Amino acid sequence: MFRREHEQWETTYPITAAVRDLKHMDIAVQSAVPTIFLMCGDILTVKECVDKAKDANKKIYLHVDLIKGLANVKEGIMYLAKECQPDGIVTTKTQLIKAAKEAGLTAIQQVFLFDTQAYHTALKNINKSEPDAVEMMPALMPRVIEEFTAAVQQPVIAGGLIQSQGEIEAALEAGANAVTIGNPAMWEIDISKSKGRQRYA
Repeated sequence: MFRREHEQWETTYPITAAVRDLKHMDIAVQSAVPTIFLMCGDILTVKECVDKAKDANKKIYLHVDLIKGLANVKEGIMYLAKECQPDGIVTTKTQLIKAAKEAGLTAIQQVFLFDTQAYHTALKNINKSEPDAVEMMPALMPRVIEEFTAAVQQPVIAGGLIQSQGEIEAALEAGANAVTIGNPAMWEIDISKSKGRQRYA
C-alpha cells in the first residue's frame, strides 16, 4: 500500500497535527495540515472526530493505545474499522499492526529510539509486523533519523520534542517524510520560508 515516496508523506506540507486534547480538534481541521493523528478521546468521541476530519478532507489516524475504552485487541480494531472508519491507526503494539491491515486500515507503528537496544528492537519488530509507515520518536536526532530511514522500507514520520521550525527542517533534511507536532501554534508554519530557530512555546 505504501512506498517510501508515497504521496501521503510527500506532501508539500509535511506537518501532521498530533491532537492530544479534543479542544484542539477544531483547530486541526481548520489548519493547513493534511493529516491528523488523534491521540486522545474515548470510544464515545472518536467517531465525531473522524467525521470532522473527513468533512475537512483530511486524513485521520487513531492512536489506539491512547483512546480510552478501546480494547487493544483485534476485535477493538475491527470495531473501529467498521463503526468509525478512520484512515488508519497508530500503535506501539506489533500485534495490532496485523489486525489493522486485515481490517483494511493503514497501520503506523510508533517506536521510541532512546538507546541502541531500543533501536535494534524497533527494527526487529518492524521487520516482523511490516507496518505501512513508522513514527519514530523523538525527532531531535538527525543522525539517527538518517540511519533509521536507510534501514527501513517504510515512510518514516518523526515526532516528539520539536519546538522550532529549524528542528522541523532538520528532521526532514535527515530523511523523515513528515513530522508530527502537538503544538497547534506550529500547525501553520510556512516551512518554505526560513525563520531560523524561532521557538513556539
